[in-house]
Amino acid sequence: MEEPHTESIEQLARAIEQRGLTTPARIMIDIIAPLGFLASQVTLFARPFIPGNRWTRTIDALCDARGWRMLHDLLNRVSVIFLRVGERGRNRGGTDGSKRSER
Repeated sequence: MEEPHTESIEQLARAIEQRGLTTPARIMIDIIAPLGFLASQVTLFARPFIPGNRWTRTIDALCDARGWRMLHDLLNRVSVIFLRVGERGRNRGGTDGSKRSER
């Protein structure tokens, strides 16, 4: 069964990935992970100050520790996918900074 806020968390993860902020976001989430309850309470506190309906569902999704864990897991998956794609490129003689021999 899919969690109610899965779509909001997935949209946030895609936005983070598209802006190239996956690594900094993962570091930030790793730092605040032990304080998951506190992070969700800060999110609840900030909710009235966030304008518009666009962010309301995302804020609601991050109001409990499960939302933060889900975001962390999605960002880890994105990083693993990029690592695998990068390894394939290097194995095929992709652009890893080394010079290719000319024939």
